[in-house]
Amino acid sequence: MGNVCDNPVCLWNEFKKQLPEVVNGVKLNEVGLKTFPYPCLQLAVQILFTAMFWLTLRQFMRERKERKYHLGYQMEDVSPNGDSPQSPSARSFFRKYMWSVLAKYWIFVCAVMMLLISIQEVVIYRIIYMILFLFFVLTFQLSYRLWRLTMFLFWWIVIIYSMAVLIILYTYQFSDFPMYWKNGTHLSDEVLKDIGLEQFNTATLFVKLLTPTSFLIVIILQVHYFHKEFLTISDLNRYSKDSEEVDTQPPGPAISDTEGGTTTDTDHVVITKTKRWRRKLTDCWNKLWQLCSDWWKILSEIFWRLMEIHIFKIVVFVIIMVAVHEVSDSTQNVQRFVIICGIQFF
Repeated sequence: MGNVCDNPVCLWNEFKKQLPEVVNGVKLNEVGLKTFPYPCLQLAVQILFTAMFWLTLRQFMRERKERKYHLGYQMEDVSPNGDSPQSPSARSFFRKYMWSVLAKYWIFVCAVMMLLISIQEVVIYRIIYMILFLFFVLTFQLSYRLWRLTMFLFWWIVIIYSMAVLIILYTYQFSDFPMYWKNGTHLSDEVLKDIGLEQFNTATLFVKLLTPTSFLIVIILQVHYFHKEFLTISDLNRYSKDSEEVDTQPPGPAISDTEGGTTTDTDHVVITKTKRWRRKLTDCWNKLWQLCSDWWKILSEIFWRLMEIHIFKIVVFVIIMVAVHEVSDSTQNVQRFVIICGIQFF
């Protein structure tokens, strides 16, 4: 809002003449107080951003109010004829299915993004990303329960660290900030560059900030939308809970086919061609979906069984390729490890 109010002031001709370039060592063009060749375009972008912000805030407040209302009053939709609520449509079923798939596999996107950030270039803040990634993987390997317990805290640590990295990298682009860092930390330019602090032009800065920003958005989506669902899916006792619910559930009352309407009511129902076509299309879609689900279940089981059998060979092959690609003293230990594992395997 402040930028939107300041820009029209900067458009005045008298203000352009009186606008200084530096005030108390601070360059006003870095703050945003400067003249643009096309000021209406800059003002339109800021107004559009402000409008989208207020619309998003209004939608958030509206959804929160509706959520509180539905928690207080749980109501069911009833048709005008007094029938029970209709079964969920194919669209809602597909939406729930996609939601469950994203909740199950979005964590792989987070892990891959973290790995991509850590291997781009060797600077200290990316090395810390690699440490976080190794901690995430090793915790999963050593203790699955501990991995699930510490996951929420781990994601928040990654979010806070990523936000700090973005803020530091962006503020370091101001002209006076390198001097502040050198005077405050007593570090040379080479050490600051090894940390990852250096000034870039606009295009290079966009590329440098694109990956951490995308990763931060991916992690926030994981924490806000998919974390609870993933914990439910990955619970070790989920199958025993389902069996207990099935065993303890009392049998419901039997409902006859004629209940809910008489023959005279059905005689008055006129099924149009559109409804028939829609019903046939829905039946075909359900059959196709069921067939694809069955095949997917069979293929996934076969795939995981093959992976369980051949995963050791894949790991050994990758180790051999790494040892052959870079011949050095460090790879000699890798070769010995491969030989020992091969002897134990055979």
